[in-house]
Parts: sequence; C-alpha cells; structure tokens
Amino acid sequence: MNKPKDLDVLGRIEHLDELVAKARQVSDRLLMIERAGQGCAIGSALFERIHQPYNREGQRTGALRFGDQRAMALAGSLCLGVHAVVAGRAL
Repeated sequence: MNKPKDLDVLGRIEHLDELVAKARQVSDRLLMIERAGQGCAIGSALFERIHQPYNREGQRTGALRFGDQRAMALAGSLCLGVHAVVAGRAL
C-alpha cells in the first residue's frame, strides 16, 4: 500500500487505528496466501500421470511436457491461482 486511500481510509491521524487494523488484515491475508502457495508441490506419482499421455475409454489426453514453455506457464498459473480456491473455501 502506498497511500491510506488504497485501503479506503482517510489520511489523518485520527484514522490511524483503522489504517493499522486494515494494514494488518492485508498482511495476514498475504501471509496466508504465501503459506498456501508453499504447499503447491506435486508428488512424483502425480507428476508421472500428467507427464505421460493418457488413454481412458478410447479418449486420449495429451501430456504436459516438463520444460515446454506453454506447459510450464500453465502449471505456474495453476499454482498461483490455488490461493483463490483455498481462500474461497475458507469463506
């Protein structure tokens, strides 16, 4: 945050307590999101399943090739978006 107005608080000393409370809420939520992001590692069995093509009932799915730029971008965006799912369940 750069200005008190970023948190919808007036920039006067009498609003300092409200500003501190809102800033702590932002900090707490950021830490929660960072903790959720740390648990984003996938196990080797799951990695093998998504790394290899898959056939099920005659339907073939493609593999997410490790190292491919598009596949890595997709995996990265999924890891970055996991906090929205975790935070949504907490509400």
